[in-house]
Amino acid sequence: MKLPSTRSNLWAAAIVLGVAACGGDDAPADPDAAPSPDADQTPDATALGEVTMTLEEDGAPRVGVPVLFYQPDGSLAAEVDTDATGQAAADLLPGGSVVLVDLGLTAAVAGGSGAPAVAYVGVQPGDQLRFAPSSGGPGSVTTTLTSATFAGADQYRFELGCGPTQSSATPSATFTNISCPASTSVAVLAFQAGTLVASVYAPTVTLAAAVAVPGAFVAPETVTVTATGLSPALTGAEIEAYRSTTDRLQVGPAIEASTTGGAMVVATGPQPAIPGATQRLLHRQERDGFPNRYALANVPTAAAISFDVSEHLPPWLGPVVFDAKGGTLQFTTVGDGGIDYAIAAVSATHAGGGGYFWYVHGKLDGRPYKFPILPAAYAAAQPQPSDELNSAFALLINADAPRVDLMRTEFGLLIDGEAVLFPEPGGHVALSGNF
Repeated sequence: MKLPSTRSNLWAAAIVLGVAACGGDDAPADPDAAPSPDADQTPDATALGEVTMTLEEDGAPRVGVPVLFYQPDGSLAAEVDTDATGQAAADLLPGGSVVLVDLGLTAAVAGGSGAPAVAYVGVQPGDQLRFAPSSGGPGSVTTTLTSATFAGADQYRFELGCGPTQSSATPSATFTNISCPASTSVAVLAFQAGTLVASVYAPTVTLAAAVAVPGAFVAPETVTVTATGLSPALTGAEIEAYRSTTDRLQVGPAIEASTTGGAMVVATGPQPAIPGATQRLLHRQERDGFPNRYALANVPTAAAISFDVSEHLPPWLGPVVFDAKGGTLQFTTVGDGGIDYAIAAVSATHAGGGGYFWYVHGKLDGRPYKFPILPAAYAAAQPQPSDELNSAFALLINADAPRVDLMRTEFGLLIDGEAVLFPEPGGHVALSGNF
């Protein structure tokens, strides 16, 4: 996923899915560990229905790309090329899967780790799935933004709702070849000796060669965020808070604090005063021998905010096991907590050279994921008994139903932008695993 360059290390660690962060197969065994959830394979045999997959890249349909549709028993129901609108469809039973194996579409997702594949599991009749990542290449918009001057400020930061950010010693910044629509929101932050002293926010700015950002600077608001409900088993914890606008622009700087154990965490600091904004909260938990857990929230702004991080957390992620001989991928969990959605991934190398990278995701239940038999044309991505494991990882998610459905059907967006992970105000998302 692509992140604004101004975000902190904690934020980046919580959002980035990639091979560089792989390796969740060395967590300790636990007597309470449960087998991994996986695709539902006990459908109503009479409930056949159409499933549609739409493929896009940078907003344009991908035409002539093969899409593989599998029934719950692993049999190939259909191989359909996408049409002029980027769509392919086939009839499936509940609990089937849809697999993409296409280097041109998903090479960026796989991070150059061999033939990539993306599997949507637990698919239901009537599902309308999309895979529409952005290549992240240069855009066509060049603009110079200029704000008012704030007395005493020695640095300004311009943050655009379409993603780019830039800092300057003067109240002016030039953005070159950025990917943005014709208009976007703009926040300008004024700093003095590294401390936020004022901000201005314009909800709609039409981008042109030279633009004056409207509005006057206003003083920040002091906010205190307290993270409660921490387990004494934790070896570390951290809290971060940002302002978030109605168009989901995340406006920094963060206020943050950390602890070396399970004690309550309190962060206090200035936040931009933006009408209609909410407060984004991100809490990280550390425990020896396990990947981190995260709790995310989007709450109303207030001078004092209490965040009970014990609610909605998924279990800790245990070992992630790739069985090359059996052709399965499985993770285990440690402790209590629900899992509404999960992503498991594996990178491996064939004995004769070459390799592959699989993302498997969806509403998974309690069994290992069995890799389907791919048509011969995609043998490069087919797991074989003699394959050597490079890495395996998983991400467990507990979230409100609308957010889960968005992740499940829009997996390309989950890879492409952190906004998909954050709930709407009042919703919840919590994560556990390697990412």
